[in-house]
Amino acid sequence: MFSLRRRPESLPLTLRGPVGALGFRDRTIFDDKLVVNDEYRYNGVKNGVRWKTKLTNYFISRAPLLKEILEWAEEQDNIVIIHDLFLKATSGSLTEKQCLSLDAAIRGFLAGCLHGTAKTMFKRAETLNGLDAWRVMARQVDHGRPVRLETLRREVKVAARLALGERWRHLPTIQGHFCRTGCKGKT
Repeated sequence: MFSLRRRPESLPLTLRGPVGALGFRDRTIFDDKLVVNDEYRYNGVKNGVRWKTKLTNYFISRAPLLKEILEWAEEQDNIVIIHDLFLKATSGSLTEKQCLSLDAAIRGFLAGCLHGTAKTMFKRAETLNGLDAWRVMARQVDHGRPVRLETLRREVKVAARLALGERWRHLPTIQGHFCRTGCKGKT
């Protein structure tokens, strides 16, 4: 899959949308009760794309400007997102305190959602570096996507050939049935 990467000189990001829950000092950004919900849990084995989509949508609903930030983090691929890089990416849109709060909130939410092999991958990111943890998990989820898509394409082609083969096998019987019942067309 081809991904357009933003160059470092294209920073800071153009963040659209309100800061949402990031703007409240006395409230948490994310609801910690959701991490025990099975829909928000991920073990690293199956339903990763669904999990990532669900979390992305939840994060964006809490702070709409996270859309661009999360996409940018995923584009970094093998580049570790250190705090200074995150500050540079959001300069002019978020304060340093908001960046720190967001990093910690993402890290805490992910820590509660993940278990099994996903938790092992998650631990590769630095403590309190939630955006880098998101990058690591997004890479883990998206890593096998092209392989899974190609496998699915192959399975569909085989199924289509089998379905056509079954139809062609029965075609003489169908033609014979129509001809016996008064078909005047070519057989």
